[in-house]
Amino acid sequence: DSVHGSFEGTIRVDEEANTITANGVQIQVIYSDNPATVDYTAFGIQDALVVDNTGRWRDAEGLAQHLQSKGVARVLLTAPGKGELKNIVHGINHGDITDADKIVTAASCTTNAITPVLKAINDRFGVVHGHVETVHSFTNDQNLIDNFHKGDRRGRSAALNMVITETGAAKAVAKALPELLGKLTGNAIRVPTPDVSMAILNLSLENGTTRDEVNDYLREMSLHSDLRKQID
Repeated sequence: DSVHGSFEGTIRVDEEANTITANGVQIQVIYSDNPATVDYTAFGIQDALVVDNTGRWRDAEGLAQHLQSKGVARVLLTAPGKGELKNIVHGINHGDITDADKIVTAASCTTNAITPVLKAINDRFGVVHGHVETVHSFTNDQNLIDNFHKGDRRGRSAALNMVITETGAAKAVAKALPELLGKLTGNAIRVPTPDVSMAILNLSLENGTTRDEVNDYLREMSLHSDLRKQID
Protein backbone atom coordinates (compact mmCIF):
# COMPACT_ATOMS: atom_id res chain seq x y z
CA ASP A 1 0.00 0.00 0.00
CA SER A 2 1.38 3.41 -0.94
CA VAL A 3 0.60 4.84 2.50
CA HIS A 4 0.72 1.93 4.93
CA GLY A 5 3.43 -0.15 3.30
CA SER A 6 3.68 -3.89 2.78
CA PHE A 7 1.21 -6.34 4.28
CA GLU A 8 2.91 -8.24 7.08
CA GLY A 9 1.68 -11.68 6.18
CA THR A 10 1.01 -14.06 3.32
CA ILE A 11 -1.50 -13.67 0.51
CA ARG A 12 -2.54 -16.31 -2.01
CA VAL A 13 -4.94 -15.63 -4.89
CA ASP A 14 -7.01 -18.39 -6.51
CA GLU A 15 -8.41 -16.85 -9.68
CA GLU A 16 -10.46 -19.91 -10.62
CA ALA A 17 -12.26 -20.02 -7.26
CA ASN A 18 -12.30 -16.20 -6.91
CA THR A 19 -10.77 -16.36 -3.45
CA ILE A 20 -8.04 -14.53 -1.58
CA THR A 21 -6.35 -16.31 1.31
CA ALA A 22 -4.73 -13.86 3.74
CA ASN A 23 -2.76 -15.35 6.62
CA GLY A 24 -4.71 -18.57 6.21
CA VAL A 25 -8.13 -16.89 6.18
CA GLN A 26 -10.09 -17.47 2.98
CA ILE A 27 -12.00 -14.50 1.56
CA GLN A 28 -14.58 -15.11 -1.14
CA VAL A 29 -14.65 -12.46 -3.87
CA ILE A 30 -18.12 -11.90 -5.35
CA TYR A 31 -18.64 -9.73 -8.43
CA SER A 32 -21.86 -7.96 -9.35
CA ASP A 33 -23.02 -4.59 -10.65
CA ASN A 34 -26.51 -5.24 -9.29
CA PRO A 35 -26.73 -5.98 -5.55
CA ALA A 36 -30.19 -7.51 -5.82
CA THR A 37 -28.95 -10.35 -8.04
CA VAL A 38 -26.25 -11.70 -5.72
CA ASP A 39 -26.97 -15.12 -4.21
CA TYR A 40 -24.94 -15.26 -1.00
CA THR A 41 -26.47 -18.60 -0.06
CA ALA A 42 -24.60 -20.16 -2.99
CA PHE A 43 -21.43 -19.49 -1.01
CA GLY A 44 -22.85 -20.83 2.25
CA ILE A 45 -23.63 -17.37 3.59
CA GLN A 46 -26.82 -16.82 5.61
CA ASP A 47 -28.10 -13.75 7.49
CA ALA A 48 -25.25 -11.65 6.15
CA LEU A 49 -24.45 -8.11 7.21
CA VAL A 50 -23.51 -6.25 4.03
CA VAL A 51 -21.09 -3.38 4.64
CA ASP A 52 -21.58 -0.91 1.79
CA ASN A 53 -18.63 1.42 1.29
CA THR A 54 -19.10 1.96 -2.43
CA GLY A 55 -20.48 5.47 -2.02
CA ARG A 56 -23.01 4.77 -4.77
CA TRP A 57 -26.10 4.78 -2.54
CA ARG A 58 -26.74 6.68 0.68
CA ASP A 59 -30.52 6.46 0.90
CA ALA A 60 -32.84 3.67 2.00
CA GLU A 61 -34.14 2.99 -1.50
CA GLY A 62 -30.72 2.40 -3.01
CA LEU A 63 -29.30 0.43 -0.09
CA ALA A 64 -32.42 -1.75 0.09
CA GLN A 65 -31.26 -3.45 -3.11
CA HIS A 66 -28.90 -5.49 -0.94
CA LEU A 67 -31.85 -6.81 1.05
CA GLN A 68 -33.39 -8.22 -2.13
CA SER A 69 -30.50 -10.65 -2.55
CA LYS A 70 -30.54 -14.13 -1.05
CA GLY A 71 -28.79 -14.49 2.30
CA VAL A 72 -28.69 -10.84 3.41
CA ALA A 73 -30.25 -9.76 6.71
CA ARG A 74 -28.95 -6.23 7.27
CA VAL A 75 -27.01 -3.42 5.62
CA LEU A 76 -24.47 -1.04 7.17
CA LEU A 77 -23.45 2.10 5.26
CA THR A 78 -19.98 3.45 6.05
CA ALA A 79 -20.97 7.07 5.41
CA PRO A 80 -23.66 9.52 6.53
CA GLY A 81 -27.07 8.38 5.36
CA LYS A 82 -29.75 10.46 3.73
CA GLY A 83 -33.39 10.73 4.72
CA GLU A 84 -34.62 8.95 7.83
CA LEU A 85 -31.81 6.40 8.08
CA LYS A 86 -30.34 6.18 11.57
CA ASN A 87 -26.82 7.61 11.77
CA ILE A 88 -25.14 5.53 14.47
CA VAL A 89 -22.06 6.57 16.42
CA HIS A 90 -21.08 3.55 18.48
CA GLY A 91 -20.91 4.36 22.17
CA ILE A 92 -23.37 7.22 21.76
CA ASN A 93 -26.62 6.00 20.21
CA HIS A 94 -26.01 2.40 19.17
CA GLY A 95 -28.70 1.47 21.69
CA ASP A 96 -31.24 3.06 19.34
CA ILE A 97 -30.86 0.19 16.86
CA THR A 98 -33.87 -2.12 16.91
CA ASP A 99 -34.61 -5.45 15.26
CA ALA A 100 -36.73 -3.56 12.75
CA ASP A 101 -33.73 -1.55 11.52
CA LYS A 102 -32.51 -3.43 8.47
CA ILE A 103 -30.39 -0.52 7.21
CA VAL A 104 -28.28 1.76 9.40
CA THR A 105 -25.33 4.04 8.76
CA ALA A 106 -22.08 4.45 10.65
CA ALA A 107 -21.97 8.22 9.99
CA SER A 108 -18.72 9.86 8.82
CA CYS A 109 -15.18 9.66 10.13
CA THR A 110 -15.43 13.24 11.40
CA THR A 111 -18.76 12.61 13.13
CA ASN A 112 -17.31 9.54 14.87
CA ALA A 113 -14.27 11.55 15.92
CA ILE A 114 -16.05 14.52 17.49
CA THR A 115 -19.37 13.18 18.81
CA PRO A 116 -17.98 11.23 21.82
CA VAL A 117 -15.89 14.24 22.88
CA LEU A 118 -18.84 16.59 22.42
CA LYS A 119 -21.06 14.34 24.53
CA ALA A 120 -18.47 14.25 27.30
CA ILE A 121 -17.97 18.02 27.23
CA ASN A 122 -21.69 18.74 27.06
CA ASP A 123 -22.48 16.41 29.96
CA ARG A 124 -19.91 18.07 32.20
CA PHE A 125 -19.71 21.70 31.11
CA GLY A 126 -22.68 22.30 28.79
CA VAL A 127 -22.21 23.43 25.19
CA VAL A 128 -23.82 26.77 24.28
CA HIS A 129 -22.60 26.73 20.69
CA GLY A 130 -19.52 25.68 18.77
CA HIS A 131 -17.73 25.30 15.47
CA VAL A 132 -15.88 22.28 14.11
CA GLU A 133 -13.15 22.58 11.51
CA THR A 134 -11.82 19.38 10.00
CA VAL A 135 -8.39 19.32 8.45
CA HIS A 136 -8.68 16.33 6.15
CA SER A 137 -6.18 14.59 3.90
CA PHE A 138 -7.13 14.72 0.24
CA THR A 139 -9.48 12.06 -1.13
CA ASN A 140 -10.05 10.54 -4.56
CA ASP A 141 -12.92 12.96 -5.11
CA GLN A 142 -10.31 15.64 -5.81
CA ASN A 143 -8.22 16.19 -8.92
CA LEU A 144 -4.58 15.18 -9.23
CA ILE A 145 -3.94 18.29 -11.35
CA ASP A 146 -6.00 21.44 -11.88
CA ASN A 147 -9.08 20.41 -13.85
CA PHE A 148 -12.85 20.76 -14.02
CA HIS A 149 -14.82 19.73 -10.92
CA LYS A 150 -18.44 20.30 -9.95
CA GLY A 151 -17.08 21.88 -6.76
CA ASP A 152 -15.02 24.88 -7.85
CA ARG A 153 -12.27 24.67 -5.24
CA ARG A 154 -12.00 20.88 -5.45
CA GLY A 155 -10.90 21.30 -9.05
CA ARG A 156 -7.51 22.48 -7.87
CA SER A 157 -4.64 20.01 -7.64
CA ALA A 158 -5.08 17.98 -4.45
CA ALA A 159 -1.34 17.51 -3.98
CA LEU A 160 -0.57 21.23 -4.16
CA ASN A 161 -3.45 23.08 -2.50
CA MET A 162 -5.33 23.55 0.73
CA VAL A 163 -8.95 23.38 -0.37
CA ILE A 164 -11.76 24.93 1.66
CA THR A 165 -14.94 22.89 1.46
CA GLU A 166 -18.05 21.97 3.41
CA THR A 167 -18.68 19.24 5.97
CA GLY A 168 -21.96 17.74 7.08
CA ALA A 169 -20.46 16.63 10.38
CA ALA A 170 -21.93 19.48 12.42
CA LYS A 171 -25.49 18.58 11.39
CA ALA A 172 -24.80 14.86 11.63
CA VAL A 173 -23.77 15.18 15.28
CA ALA A 174 -27.32 16.20 16.15
CA LYS A 175 -28.65 12.93 14.73
CA ALA A 176 -26.67 11.10 17.40
CA LEU A 177 -26.90 13.83 20.06
CA PRO A 178 -30.25 15.64 19.62
CA GLU A 179 -29.44 17.98 22.52
CA LEU A 180 -26.86 19.67 20.28
CA LEU A 181 -29.31 20.38 17.45
CA GLY A 182 -28.69 23.85 16.03
CA LYS A 183 -25.67 24.49 18.25
CA LEU A 184 -22.86 23.57 15.85
CA THR A 185 -21.49 24.90 12.57
CA GLY A 186 -18.66 23.43 10.55
CA ASN A 187 -16.27 23.62 7.64
CA ALA A 188 -13.47 21.51 6.23
CA ILE A 189 -10.05 22.03 4.71
CA ARG A 190 -8.61 19.40 2.39
CA VAL A 191 -4.83 19.44 2.71
CA PRO A 192 -2.06 17.94 0.52
CA THR A 193 -1.25 14.91 2.68
CA PRO A 194 -2.16 11.29 1.82
CA ASP A 195 -3.10 10.18 5.32
CA VAL A 196 -4.20 11.36 8.78
CA SER A 197 -6.82 13.98 9.53
CA MET A 198 -7.88 15.99 12.57
CA ALA A 199 -10.87 17.89 13.89
CA ILE A 200 -10.66 21.20 15.76
CA LEU A 201 -13.49 22.09 18.15
CA ASN A 202 -14.08 25.70 19.19
CA LEU A 203 -16.73 25.66 21.91
CA SER A 204 -18.53 28.17 24.11
CA LEU A 205 -19.47 26.48 27.40
CA GLU A 206 -22.16 27.15 29.97
CA ASN A 207 -19.85 26.51 32.91
CA GLY A 208 -16.50 28.20 33.32
CA THR A 209 -13.43 25.98 33.33
CA THR A 210 -9.72 25.89 32.61
CA ARG A 211 -7.58 24.11 30.05
CA ASP A 212 -6.12 21.83 32.70
CA GLU A 213 -9.55 20.91 34.03
CA VAL A 214 -10.80 20.02 30.54
CA ASN A 215 -7.68 17.99 29.78
CA ASP A 216 -7.88 16.14 33.09
CA TYR A 217 -11.56 15.41 32.56
CA LEU A 218 -11.07 14.07 29.03
CA ARG A 219 -8.11 11.99 30.19
CA GLU A 220 -10.29 10.44 32.89
CA MET A 221 -13.06 9.80 30.36
CA SER A 222 -10.59 8.09 28.02
CA LEU A 223 -9.44 5.74 30.77
CA HIS A 224 -12.40 4.90 32.97
CA SER A 225 -15.70 5.95 31.40
CA ASP A 226 -18.17 4.17 29.14
CA LEU A 227 -16.66 6.23 26.31
CA ARG A 228 -13.11 4.99 26.85
CA LYS A 229 -13.17 3.09 23.54
CA GLN A 230 -14.26 6.22 21.66
CA ILE A 231 -12.13 8.87 23.39
CA ASP A 232 -8.41 8.21 23.10
